[in-house]
Amino acid sequence: MIDQEYTLYMSRSFYHRICAQSDVSRAAGKAQTPPGTIFIDDVNKMLVRVLNQEAVPDVYLALGDTIYHYLIDEFQDTSPIQWAALKPLIENSLSLGGSVFVVGDMKQSIYGFRERTGES
Repeated sequence: MIDQEYTLYMSRSFYHRICAQSDVSRAAGKAQTPPGTIFIDDVNKMLVRVLNQEAVPDVYLALGDTIYHYLIDEFQDTSPIQWAALKPLIENSLSLGGSVFVVGDMKQSIYGFRERTGES
């Protein structure tokens, strides 16, 4: 009974916040933006498009010869797009004797809006 009351209380207390966020998202989608404006949500998608344009993108060649050890903190909040960009660099590093250290805790995941699935 306490769990049901708590759930109902939390649902009601956050309902107006969820509605407000939805209204802001709709307004932002309709807003006209000046030329050259980039929304932060689009940065990852642009990165993937650029990385997929070349057989081996120049950024991989430059970073692959420079960085051999990776530390990824808060991995639970890594989106599939971010992981797709990092994975070739990490695979290259490991093939050359480098290392990767990943820290994450699914119970602390807060970025579901980044399309993070927990399976990145």
